[in-house]
Amino acid sequence: MTKRAIILLVLLTVFSISVFAHAPSEIEARFDNDTKILSVLITHSVKDNSKHYTEEVKVELNGKEIIVQKFWYQDDNSKTDLKYKIQIAKPGDKIVIKAKCNISGVKTLTYTVPEPPKEESIEN
Repeated sequence: MTKRAIILLVLLTVFSISVFAHAPSEIEARFDNDTKILSVLITHSVKDNSKHYTEEVKVELNGKEIIVQKFWYQDDNSKTDLKYKIQIAKPGDKIVIKAKCNISGVKTLTYTVPEPPKEESIEN
């Protein structure tokens, strides 16, 4: 093979991977102050969830990595739904969620733990 043919083959391979691979498109998060459960929904639409999937999810609390979860497939061709108990999280804390595609790309969400809803008092 000539040098030009090898370069062309490498470029075509890199281009084809970048066309078909993509980072997760969206991360949604919700924290329940009563149960201390962080619910995470990662949208990552794929054709074959055994070959192209969300490979890793990392969760940081106030800059400290507290969870790393790895996957070898995606349950669904469009999303991954996760729940994590974070007992020490409190209102105002920053949670960073990073979802990594097994082929290419990372999506990041920074989420602030909300204040719990205030109970309304009933006045007579």
